[in-house]
Amino acid sequence: MIRVHGFLGGISEALRADLATADLVVGGRRQLDDAGVLAAQRVELGALAPAIERLKALDDDKLAVVIASGDPGFFGILRPLRRAGLHCEVVPTITSLQAAFAAVALPWDDAQLVSAHSGGIEAAIRIAGVHPKVGVLTAPGKGLAQLVAALRGRDKHFVVAERLGEADERVRVFDEAAALTVDEDDLASPYVVLILDAAPESAEAVGHSPQLAGDPNAPGPDDPKPASNTRADGSDRAPIIGQVVNTTRARHQADQIDQALGVESKRYDGPASAGLVAAWGECDLIVSHLALGATTRLIAPLLADKHTDPGVVVVDEAGHFAVPLVGGHIGGANELARRIGEALDATAVVSTATDSLGIPALDQLGWAVSGDVAGVTAAIIDGAPVSVLREHLWPMPPLPGNVLVPAPGEPAAPGTVGRVVVTDRAAPTAGGASDDQLPTVVLHPDSLVVGMGCNKGTSVEALRELLDATLAGAGLAKESIAALVSVDAKAGELGLIKLADELGVPYVTYPADRLP
Repeated sequence: MIRVHGFLGGISEALRADLATADLVVGGRRQLDDAGVLAAQRVELGALAPAIERLKALDDDKLAVVIASGDPGFFGILRPLRRAGLHCEVVPTITSLQAAFAAVALPWDDAQLVSAHSGGIEAAIRIAGVHPKVGVLTAPGKGLAQLVAALRGRDKHFVVAERLGEADERVRVFDEAAALTVDEDDLASPYVVLILDAAPESAEAVGHSPQLAGDPNAPGPDDPKPASNTRADGSDRAPIIGQVVNTTRARHQADQIDQALGVESKRYDGPASAGLVAAWGECDLIVSHLALGATTRLIAPLLADKHTDPGVVVVDEAGHFAVPLVGGHIGGANELARRIGEALDATAVVSTATDSLGIPALDQLGWAVSGDVAGVTAAIIDGAPVSVLREHLWPMPPLPGNVLVPAPGEPAAPGTVGRVVVTDRAAPTAGGASDDQLPTVVLHPDSLVVGMGCNKGTSVEALRELLDATLAGAGLAKESIAALVSVDAKAGELGLIKLADELGVPYVTYPADRLP
């Protein structure tokens, strides 16, 4: 039995009772010291892999207690434990960000919450630049000083909540001028920062209660299922669709769209500036019922990368048009606009050339792509001869007549002005491709499966180095890896799990008798 307890400043009665009978206790050194856990019982958290191995080795009739800082389900340890195949009971507590909002008597249901622990602080800065209420879990070198410096001139207010739940907790409120004078050495860790457009005591800071997602008239679990609504990136989880509405007619259209698509979209009802920014951080696809120009101005500061930005479709007030604004291909906005057009009997205004001409987009085949995509696509659209060179008979979508496909291993056709090389090799050598100036796109199909084993506790860095060396020796492309596999005894091996996550592929294990 593994029981995960949230911990914010003090030991609860439930945690104290479990500690009295626990055979193993996992947590940070400070939490373990505060709880008085004996050396023979404790596993101090640093690297997660040793703790996970100890938990896996524990007999089912033994009790393991995991002490998690804050709520275990919020940017916490629960996710890696579950990914390692461990079954847990959870005793939650509030997060430090919830406690910080409570300390200044503000609701937090309309806030954006960001952690700087697992990455950079850039996301927090970007979101705080346009959102009126943001909570940030800080980390060393990623705290108040960096936030204030990046947001200087925006007249923000900063709530700094230090050591929440402890006897010496402290909550202070600064305007921009005062925040710039705070000495980093005067801040007690751990601390969180709330970034607000208005002073917390003002009416403006209270914000607006977001409308609950879901339509009571939407199809239930026993109703016929709608057509597949998978994400544009090919993953099997359905995309999260948000709809930004602020008029009665827009709400009615949003209901029609939900019913036709068979989804329960998240609704963002109220001030459009806050709703659209909130949807940007929470959704894969956004339907904006605002004007095209207003939507463009609001999302302009949020645009970062077409591979990660959500797709946005604008629907006019009359419901006559559905316009994909950004993320047409990769974000899935073109397809969503077509489906909305069918739902509202509207026109989907799809402006990307490949879609309007019915030509397959080279960057939408589900394979890794590099090279001169724009140049080769332009040649295909212009009707110029383009050759597709393949080492093997990997399947291709229907292609227009000007795209020539020689047999595997044959060179490009004479007069070719562009080339598409389909290969799982590291260099585009298929069909005699060379260093000439012919515009070339390289497609890497998902054709490689990597089998890997390792000693317990091997770091992801060592595994990555081994993989890179092996691929280089074989002349194969990392982009063509479809899965990482190992024996089931390595199901919880953290290095392999991290490597698969870096590669963006599933980590699959098999019983030893099924492997060669």
